[in-house]
Amino acid sequence: MDTGQRVDATEAIFEVYQRDLTICDGEAAKAALASNEKIAKVHRRNVNLVFDGCMVERGYVRR
Repeated sequence: MDTGQRVDATEAIFEVYQRDLTICDGEAAKAALASNEKIAKVHRRNVNLVFDGCMVERGYVRR
């Protein structure tokens, strides 16, 4: 992804974003299934951290 551009800046960038989003959703789902955390709040936080980390690895920054 180009630095500083919005994910909806062009159709091509949006398509790449959609692909990356799907991949990271899958990674978060795998983490959720593998988790044995009993406290729901901690479980959700951990799954969200996996998703956020995946997106950061692909160059996305939440603003």
